[in-house]
Amino acid sequence: MRTVQAKQAGARQRFRCRAAIEIPKARKYGAHSFRGGRYAGGRALLSQLESLISITHGVIYEMWGFTKQWRNDRFMASNARGTYHKGEARRKQILDEALNIVAVEGFDQTTLSKISKAVGITEAGVLHYFDSIDDLLVQVLRERDAADLVASKFTEENLKDPETVRPENANNPVTHALGIIARNQKTPGLVELYAHMSVKAADSESCAYKYFKERGMIERALVGQAAITLYKSRHIPPIVPPEDVARLLQALLDGLQIQWLLENDLDMECLAQKALFAMLDLPTPPSAADPSAQAPSAQTPSSDE
Repeated sequence: MRTVQAKQAGARQRFRCRAAIEIPKARKYGAHSFRGGRYAGGRALLSQLESLISITHGVIYEMWGFTKQWRNDRFMASNARGTYHKGEARRKQILDEALNIVAVEGFDQTTLSKISKAVGITEAGVLHYFDSIDDLLVQVLRERDAADLVASKFTEENLKDPETVRPENANNPVTHALGIIARNQKTPGLVELYAHMSVKAADSESCAYKYFKERGMIERALVGQAAITLYKSRHIPPIVPPEDVARLLQALLDGLQIQWLLENDLDMECLAQKALFAMLDLPTPPSAADPSAQAPSAQTPSSDE
């Protein structure tokens, strides 16, 4: 069976051949008769032929355009869902590989070339899914934050429940925050990436600016709500307003990361724990007590001996 395209091409060719024969004859003989008046009124015939060819070509091209658009629409409709999911899956794969490279090899050793090789596509293929390399790195941080938020299961609504923020609760906000800090100490590459992009966020035109603004607002909203609930549940007036507690804790934790990058032997988790318990007026657990205070009791048996 001949295809639509083949039929249309044949029709165009037949009209061209007919025109190539008839139009020169009409131009040559003009209004004179020829062979019994076949070409009488040749100029009128010429005009009719040209009009007919123009109209026919227009119809053919319009049919071809309609057919092509119809085929494209069918193709897009049938493949749109699959293409979208494939694109999202590839983007997620790129982010996962980039996150792993940053965490394992460090920020300085993370390159577009390594990411593309890990995914199995070209560097241009990687950037097809992101606006720039900076956008890719910001999305890596977003991916990490989203995973942390999902793992915590904290929202502004459930943080209004005193049971959620109770210190005795194994998954209270303070314990979760300290867990994230402990994990960060094991992945210096991500801390380096965070610090690097925070500097770029000073430029309001950068992709990092929007990320840090949004992240700060979410973090302060959650921490502020947790502080409000904690103060109410303990029936004590806040030493520091909850909104200020949220911003101070944010500044404290960001600053601790910078200090840790300069001094890797710094115990971020221990210092953060002391600061959090002091700001929220919580009793300091034995694990966060000053080691020097426990030193004499540890040495007492040896002195008695």
